Amino acid sequence: MGRVEEEGSVSSLTRQMAAMECHEDNLQLLADQLTAHDTDVQAQALVYLVDALSKEPENIAAVHQMGLVPEFVRLLRSENRSLQLGAAKALVLVTSSTERHTRTVVDSGVIPHLIQLLRSSDAQLAQQALWSLGNIAGDNVFHREVLNKHGTIRAILGCMERRDLSRDQIKTAVWALSNVCRQKTAIELDVVVDCIPVLRALLLDDDPELLQDVCFTCSYLSEGPGSRVQSFIDSRMCERLVPLLWHKEPTVVYPVLRTISNMVSGTDDQTQAVVDCGVVRLLVGILKFHPGKRIVKEACWALSNITAGPWQQLQVVIDEDGFGELVRIARRGPPDLKTEAIWAIGNALMGAGPDQIREIANMEVVRVMCDMLMSVDVTFLTLAVESLWSILISRQMDEGNGFECEQYSQQDEDEEFWEYARWISGARGLQRLARLRMHPDDAISTKSMEILSMLIDTPLADYSDLDDEDSTSEDDENDGVEEDYYVEPFGKDKVDLSGMLSQGEGGLKSAR
Repeated sequence: MGRVEEEGSVSSLTRQMAAMECHEDNLQLLADQLTAHDTDVQAQALVYLVDALSKEPENIAAVHQMGLVPEFVRLLRSENRSLQLGAAKALVLVTSSTERHTRTVVDSGVIPHLIQLLRSSDAQLAQQALWSLGNIAGDNVFHREVLNKHGTIRAILGCMERRDLSRDQIKTAVWALSNVCRQKTAIELDVVVDCIPVLRALLLDDDPELLQDVCFTCSYLSEGPGSRVQSFIDSRMCERLVPLLWHKEPTVVYPVLRTISNMVSGTDDQTQAVVDCGVVRLLVGILKFHPGKRIVKEACWALSNITAGPWQQLQVVIDEDGFGELVRIARRGPPDLKTEAIWAIGNALMGAGPDQIREIANMEVVRVMCDMLMSVDVTFLTLAVESLWSILISRQMDEGNGFECEQYSQQDEDEEFWEYARWISGARGLQRLARLRMHPDDAISTKSMEILSMLIDTPLADYSDLDDEDSTSEDDENDGVEEDYYVEPFGKDKVDLSGMLSQGEGGLKSAR
């Protein structure tokens, strides 16, 4: 007589599962096997469950509905390596699903056990724990805060110090770290400081995928208080990050740019440390040659924070021909790129010395600012009128204001002033300024009137003539343009108001 197999034995389970597909009824059979007394049966059931979850994602919802997550967590705490590994793989699949499913995993209290697995002598178990922790962190800020309360970042750093990790396991650890550090997560400064040496060493790697995660981690950790930026500068991260701006992979360049942008949004000394690493030349190179719109926009944003700094930093942008590229983008670029380029130009004009304004303020720059006078955004209107004001009064600046400037004769200054005035007139700036005299924002209306009083020998009551003269111009024919402002094309006929001109007297950094 042959041997009769016991109900629930491994060979019996194997034969049953080989003969059927994993529908919900069959999943229930596997679920029942998870509570069997035989650990081999439990391990085999986990193997089939993991296979079912990976092949048919809808099975994750079924497993969740059946309440198997607590069972996975229970088996994860087992001392049996096969049960731990199977449960860990199942949890990776559940946490890769919807936020609701992941929340159930978090609520099960599994996080301390996953962190404990990072210290396991089994590198494969540690990698599965990293996958689950990374998935949990990737869902939302709440989950990241829970992870940080459990010391997850330091646990991952400790895991990365292991010498038995494979290349793939190191990449998994960096990915998980990047997710845990993601935007808007409150991370203590001492934890940030602990991360920097590990990240600095990894910046020398040549794997684009790993570099992408390393650089995104840097961008998250450098965002926020100036103390974070200072910790990056003190660790000489700039020297490793800046050369990567010219990396061939856009997926690497973008997070590097975000990190650089965070660093130059700090104090003037912090920005100078980045400038000293040669960042301006590379940023201008991106404006000239990089095809990626998102990357060019970030480069403009970084330059806008540099041009908002002291005149010495602004001079570096001038010397690298940065304004030629910024004006090109402000005139002809897509709307969202124009915005950042105009900020960079406006910041420069409001903080530049007289000689620097002479280098920056050509006809196209004046036209850009006059175009901005048509904006409906108070912030941009303020930027435009303040920039035009800075251009016109630049002749009145002297060395007493702390700028190094050449000595100009009164005749040279007058000729320069009226050249600016003619450019403003040719760009329809007079009509647009006249419209702004009744703007509800007092600062804008007052500054517009002050500029007009410098340029026009006309009683205040007669400024309405400017409105009438421009009332049928193409400026009012902006049908179908869904922008806050628009730019007139080159070649458009200009209205010459030079006869109305009378020869009378006459930067903000942003964080995300």
